[in-house]
Amino acid sequence: MEQQFKHIKQMEHILNQMNELMETLRTTHAQWAEVQADYDALVSYYGSAQWHADNEAYDRGELPKDLPCGVLSEDAVFNLIAEQQAVAVEFVKLGAEILSK
Repeated sequence: MEQQFKHIKQMEHILNQMNELMETLRTTHAQWAEVQADYDALVSYYGSAQWHADNEAYDRGELPKDLPCGVLSEDAVFNLIAEQQAVAVEFVKLGAEILSK
């Protein structure tokens, strides 16, 4: 009987954990979808004529010293693009694995 109670408690914990995770994933998915238009604007800006002009102004010291300019780093945006693609692939793979069961 003790083993049965332990097993039920364990399965209840898994159920609750998964329900919480599903809620978090739905919220995160909605947030991710919501920012894609802004993300697309960032990707379009990256490497554009405007980006090059802004980068040159930065290199010439024409921008305020306290202006955050991480977007002018080639690596920052490139790494974000690569990271989003990697996460998207991971989600697709996991989704396919779940659906194949």
